[in-house]
Amino acid sequence: MRAEGGTLSSVQVSSPGPGKVRGSWSKDKSTWTSTTTLAPGATYTVNAGGTGSDGKKLFKAVTFTTEAAKNSFVGEYYPDKGTTVGVATPMSITFNKPIHNKPAVEKKRSVTASPAVQGAWSWMKDRNGKDRIDYRPPGLLEDRHQGHSAHEPGRRSGTPPVLVAFLLLTPP
Repeated sequence: MRAEGGTLSSVQVSSPGPGKVRGSWSKDKSTWTSTTTLAPGATYTVNAGGTGSDGKKLFKAVTFTTEAAKNSFVGEYYPDKGTTVGVATPMSITFNKPIHNKPAVEKKRSVTASPAVQGAWSWMKDRNGKDRIDYRPPGLLEDRHQGHSAHEPGRRSGTPPVLVAFLLLTPP
């Protein structure tokens, strides 16, 4: 955002999905530059105020939409960040499009839990036919195939619940 021949006094940029955009000012307050990466395919609203070279107060409101990313997809994950769950609860990511390059997606994801939980990822379809990847501790999938329930009461007694710290998924 630039004020030709004037100065800016306020700049607010936001989008309903990605949220508020942060930025920094030039020394002379003639320019405001975003320090936040804008999301692809998002509509942003800009509200800017300032003073023109003639001393008059000015205000401008505009909207713009960034170009949609090519070859992008959205992954919805469960459970949410910060949720406390039992050790048998799978970490699941369901995608809005079919995933054709699964190894590339696998390289871009990670799970952090406290205490640390070892596990493995496996691909499947959800009940609506969408691609889904689940992270589960070892032994839970094998137990199901032997006729046991992973959620059977007392099956994992004494195992502390885990706090899901974050799930990072970045498209290739």
